[in-house]
Amino acid sequence: MKKIGSLWAFSSLVLCLGLTGCGGGSGGGGNNNSNPPIKQPPPGAGTTTPPGTTTPTAPGVTTLTVSPSNPTVEVGQTIVITALGSSSTGAAVTVPTSNWSWTSSDGSVAVLVSDGFRATIYGVKAGSAVITAKEGASQISRAVTLTVTAIPVTGNPGGTTPTVAYNSNFENGVGSEWSVNKTDVTPGTSQRGSTRFLGQFGGETASLSLANLAAHTTTTVEGDLFIIRSMDGNGAVDALIGPDLWELNVEGGPVLLHTTFSNITPEIAQGNHPYGYEQAYPDNYPGGVHPYHTGASEENTLGFQFGDFNKVYDAVYHLKYTFAHSAGTVKLNFKSSNDQNLSDESWGLKNVKVTLNP
Repeated sequence: MKKIGSLWAFSSLVLCLGLTGCGGGSGGGGNNNSNPPIKQPPPGAGTTTPPGTTTPTAPGVTTLTVSPSNPTVEVGQTIVITALGSSSTGAAVTVPTSNWSWTSSDGSVAVLVSDGFRATIYGVKAGSAVITAKEGASQISRAVTLTVTAIPVTGNPGGTTPTVAYNSNFENGVGSEWSVNKTDVTPGTSQRGSTRFLGQFGGETASLSLANLAAHTTTTVEGDLFIIRSMDGNGAVDALIGPDLWELNVEGGPVLLHTTFSNITPEIAQGNHPYGYEQAYPDNYPGGVHPYHTGASEENTLGFQFGDFNKVYDAVYHLKYTFAHSAGTVKLNFKSSNDQNLSDESWGLKNVKVTLNP
């Protein structure tokens, strides 16, 4: 969250509202469980609109946008899907939480738990299911098809096995292949224990350089991106903050992702931001406008609290990109242009893996 004059934007909102709470930060002990067990289906999975609920009026909703538009999740994992209600002018419309309802067309493939304009989807088995969001006052609904993919099988029966060139969870530190060597430990929550990761980083670049690569035609990079505390996403013009840009690129090659991520909820954003501060992800910036945490695999599981709010603000995104590449060396740059203090907003990496494909 950026400063406005000499006051924090967050703090000024807190003072105006008379909110109090305890600050939070980092710390906590590490453990050796870098790969937490497969998530279980959320309690009460399914449509969560209570029977007999009276639907309040939400005038002005003429369009619903559901994001991501082509969601994919692996069996045993989760993804956050969001809906945004807009007026005929394209302006975001505040919709009461109880106006929203969500359904999955096939509970044997994907089940969900909804919370207003957001739904956390759990992949049960490989297949597809139609996820539908409906706004009760306008009776407008919008659907997307969710693809649930099977857990990858180790090896390749066809004999063309990909080669793992790099794989680290950073529990044992950082090797010389990285341009930076700092690690930190998440505070942890009841949903996910404390774990060591690469970071924290602010407005800086962490580069991974690999050499003597085996013969290949494409390369795949994947990993978990930790977005910590008050990342502002696309920002807010009325508060003169953002955007907070994040990028993954190949040195001398393609930009795989250039986007923004937001942890700013509606209760913090206030004012003209009924969906919090929007983010570009899962699209590239400036092409995307989606509610905070869209496409996240985990929400508020790392344990990082911020400022005067006695709540956790963080998210985990599993990123995976394949690009044409056959050279014997590769350099991957993970970078952000956010320039705030690490106690304000930061990011980190976990479970980074680079695979060479025949």
